Amino acid sequence: MFKRRIAPCAPGREALSQRAAVALLGLAVIAGLLAGCQQRLPAPRPGDRAAAEEALARGWAAHEAGDWRTAEHAYLEAVDLDPSYAWSYYRLGVLAATTIRWGTAEAYFWRAIQADPEFMPPYYEIGVRRAANGDFTGAAELLRRAVQLAPADPYARLQLGRTYEAQGKLAEAADEFAAARDIDPDADTILGGLPPLQPR
Repeated sequence: MFKRRIAPCAPGREALSQRAAVALLGLAVIAGLLAGCQQRLPAPRPGDRAAAEEALARGWAAHEAGDWRTAEHAYLEAVDLDPSYAWSYYRLGVLAATTIRWGTAEAYFWRAIQADPEFMPPYYEIGVRRAANGDFTGAAELLRRAVQLAPADPYARLQLGRTYEAQGKLAEAADEFAAARDIDPDADTILGGLPPLQPR
């Protein structure tokens, strides 16, 4: 006798709803585990400005003593402690310029500007270097920004005046020199001690 083949039964609605419930429960457990993992991840560390300032002070003491390696390590530590602190990048730039690494110095100065666009010293440093290299247009732009940020700084005004003078903008140069004299009566002495700028 032939055995009749019995087709497998299709799962009923009850079986499907049980499987769906198990699947949903599994997803909920996984989501809970992931949420728990996320809660255990360390939160981003906020900038520690006080510790960065302390590292920067140590670095500057070493810098002035001529211990440039120690200074650089301290400045980099300050950057790590507070990446938004413009002074750390600025000091790294000054150190690089001291050791005749101008490309590195300018990169650090731009990082300082990126960290704080209202921070005057890096504009001044880049402007002075560009003027010394004969790029008077670029120098004037940067030094104008430095004067805008620190109008009472006689050095920024003197350097801007020298840049204008090298460009042949004598009236603008005279205005900046006069403003520098008003701020500092020794401005002419300072100016006389600066190396001349040579127009290209």
